[in-house]
Amino acid sequence: MNWLGDLYLFNMNQSNIICIISPCHHWQDLGCHGNPDIRTPYLDALEKHGVSFTQSFAVSADPAESRHTHLLGSTDPTDAPPLPQQLTNAGYQTGFVGTRQHETCTLDSLGFTWTDCFDSSQTDSGKNEHGGDCTSTKIGDQAVRFLQDTRSPFFLYLSFNHPQRPFDPPMPWRTQYKPGALTLPSEVDQLPPDTQKTCRDELADYYALITHLDNQIGRILATLSSRGHTNNTIIYSGLRGIDWAQGDDQPSERNLRVPFIISGAPGQRHGETDTALTTSADLAPTILELCNLDPGPGIRGRSLASHLADTHAPKRNTVCAQWDSRTRYARNERYKLIESTEVDSNALYNVLEDPNEKNNLLGSPKHIVHQVKLSQVIQTGLDGRND
Repeated sequence: MNWLGDLYLFNMNQSNIICIISPCHHWQDLGCHGNPDIRTPYLDALEKHGVSFTQSFAVSADPAESRHTHLLGSTDPTDAPPLPQQLTNAGYQTGFVGTRQHETCTLDSLGFTWTDCFDSSQTDSGKNEHGGDCTSTKIGDQAVRFLQDTRSPFFLYLSFNHPQRPFDPPMPWRTQYKPGALTLPSEVDQLPPDTQKTCRDELADYYALITHLDNQIGRILATLSSRGHTNNTIIYSGLRGIDWAQGDDQPSERNLRVPFIISGAPGQRHGETDTALTTSADLAPTILELCNLDPGPGIRGRSLASHLADTHAPKRNTVCAQWDSRTRYARNERYKLIESTEVDSNALYNVLEDPNEKNNLLGSPKHIVHQVKLSQVIQTGLDGRND
């Protein structure tokens, strides 16, 4: 991958923006984040040339909702003009490639000038003759075609539909991981042996789909280089994580924390991590600032552009979101509060000392002050922007 450095020959006014989005990817499931089993050479290379935000949180259990938050900078589409529309108005070619799942807004209304969509409701359309879902390859093909046909500057939002359940990797990725050789996530250690075996089998397929996606990223990076697109800011983000013990419904740490890597922005740090609390809503204002555009007052998220160069940039104290129709959460650097209409789901955790969330501190006199503060954040809808 000696050509990777050629992708970052900067022109601050005309940077191409490539957003690569995965629907289900926990932040630790990358080689560059210390996972000893998974192979992600191209994502690792992006992290080596960029900044990885290791405290990035999903805003919804629904990937489609998180995708909208990426593109709107808010969960409310009336708050501000969509990100693609603002970039189109500024002279960018704006492309959407990949899967769309029951979005409430059409891609045209978001301002994209070029779209090539895969309908995720057509469950067999990604199959190949050897079994397994090859949709990531098809989306990679679409992305390569866009990059071959477009001109700079451009914005490409690349929306993969894997990994997510059911995990069904194609050959040859299906055989790359041996379930018995994998290190189980810590939250699975205390589960019954039969459950652990099922988890190992799913984990092998999940890793295979991530490596398959990583391979498509390699194709995209190679196409950028071969087509002479040398001024690129490349962003990788997950829409939500995966929790092998609690399942997909709860806003657990495994479900909430996602990878968020920004690589190639002018003047940014290389190969470093940043512990600033971030959410999906931060993507739009970050891109707009990197493109020298004004996010405007309606954008809910916070630009991370200053964090790319400055390790001491101001950080928000808290993030919060509506996880689903029943549940909201607020999270600071130490505590997380979950409030739900289902009373048994309400919880307060010290996630630094109890990352697997075994000890519910809700109502504890020793921790009531933290509970009240986080509840106030949830009730007012604040996310720490003014702290």
